[in-house]
Amino acid sequence: MQKFNFKLSLIISNILLVVSLILALVLDNNKIYSLYWIIIPIVMIILLLLMKKYDKQGLNIDKEKSNSIIRNYNDMTAVATTFYILIYTMIMFYEMFNEEIIQNSYLIICFFILTLLYEFTLIESINNAKKETIKLLNK
Repeated sequence: MQKFNFKLSLIISNILLVVSLILALVLDNNKIYSLYWIIIPIVMIILLLLMKKYDKQGLNIDKEKSNSIIRNYNDMTAVATTFYILIYTMIMFYEMFNEEIIQNSYLIICFFILTLLYEFTLIESINNAKKETIKLLNK
């Protein structure tokens, strides 16, 4: 069984996200807007799988310090994920009453920026947890 390459899938999904963003801003087509809003959950799923992969790889070297590293990582990722998914859900809920909301260029750009911030937050929290674990291993 082949291993799932998270980095490659994240890069491909981000490229698709950028292409759909550009197409949505250039072309005024409902299908392009729908494509953009369909790629967003794909990026979410890949990021959640990446978080799950790191949670499985967490090291328990020292009970107290390892627990604080894991807790800091879990707190940061949980807060970021909760707010990101909550905002996406609110947009989709509001879209049930006003179908033109997902075609708003400002909303698309703002949510794209929010998606980038969410990705950077998760990747940075994973990197910080890895650095702290390496420091703990070297002691």
